[in-house]
Amino acid sequence: MLNDWDSKTYSTLELPHLNWGKKAIGHLDLAGNETIADLGAGTGRDSFALAKLLPKGKVIMVERSRAMLATLREQLKDHPGTFEVIEADLLSPFGLPNSCDGAISVAAFHWIHDHLTLFKNIAAILKDDCPLVADCGGETNIAQVIACYEEVSKTSADAKEIWNFSSVADAKENLQAAGLSPESVVLEEDPLYLKNKDELETFLRTIVLKDQIAKYESIDQKKIIQEVAEKLPNKSIDYVRLKIIAKKLGS
Repeated sequence: MLNDWDSKTYSTLELPHLNWGKKAIGHLDLAGNETIADLGAGTGRDSFALAKLLPKGKVIMVERSRAMLATLREQLKDHPGTFEVIEADLLSPFGLPNSCDGAISVAAFHWIHDHLTLFKNIAAILKDDCPLVADCGGETNIAQVIACYEEVSKTSADAKEIWNFSSVADAKENLQAAGLSPESVVLEEDPLYLKNKDELETFLRTIVLKDQIAKYESIDQKKIIQEVAEKLPNKSIDYVRLKIIAKKLGS
């Protein structure tokens, strides 16, 4: 079981996820009256941006983390739009058969090990010929961060147990097997440079290495994060994004 998020700190960070979300939303051809699912909605940043483009539509926010959901619900009152919040694991059917005109997901799929079941569940909620647009960690994502952590801690990062950084070929195969036609599936390097030491350490502690350091006492967590931050080339996090645009095949 992965450790839950520090959603309060997460929601204050200047995340690259914002740009990833904007790009994902930009691939949707919206009239303004659609129902769109945000899968792994987190604290709702992409959902709130999406709602501005759907004055007569609805955003369905699907999230498993109770910490994220608590922060999301606190913020709902500050954002106009029509929302439905569903607490669900993306590996379980989430009860929206053929009801969505599209789905987006940003920085969520790499936390899920069974992508075939994931994509089947997504296909089940989409209307025919409607799109899935997703951005997640892909093959070789954060390889330098993992190497630095393992050097500092002298332990394995358990990367394959924690993440599923899919290749393009595997993603295409799973999409097709789930009834989703892959229109574009690519890997894109997108390094994040954080020159501010405190910001880099907070980012590593809150997001990238949260599960690795959870087993340590607080003082050791701080020491490990500081040493990893010092070792990172160019003080950067070597993100490699898997970008997916697919469409549900018509029956």
